[in-house]
Amino acid sequence: MWFIITLIIFYFVVRAAWPWISRKIQEKAARMMADRMRRDFEQRQQADPYFSMFSSWFSQSRTDSTSAATNTPARRKVFTRDMGEYAEFEDLEGNYHYQSTESRTVVEESQISDAEWEEIR
Repeated sequence: MWFIITLIIFYFVVRAAWPWISRKIQEKAARMMADRMRRDFEQRQQADPYFSMFSSWFSQSRTDSTSAATNTPARRKVFTRDMGEYAEFEDLEGNYHYQSTESRTVVEESQISDAEWEEIR
C-alpha cells in the first residue's frame, strides 16, 4: 500500500515540476550543442591553414569595424544655415477634399465556371 501512495505522490511532484525540468533539459542541450560547434570550429581552424587565415581576417575586420564606428568623430553638416532660401507657408482655411472628375461605370461580368472534368480510373 505504501508503494502505491509513494508512486502517486511521485507522479504529482514530477508533474508539478515538469516545466522546470524540461527547461533545464533544453538549456543543457543548447549548451552541449554550442560547445560542440565551438570544438568543431576550433578543430577545423587547426586542420586547415586557409580556414584559419580567413577566419582570423574576418574576426579582425569585424573588430576593426566596431571599433571604428565608436571612435569616429561627428560629421560636419553639408549645408550651413546661410545657404538656401527660407520658404514661408500659409495655412489654407476651408474644407478641401479630392473629388475625381472621372465618372466610373462598373460592369458586372458573368460568373466564370470551371471546366467539366471526368474521373479517370
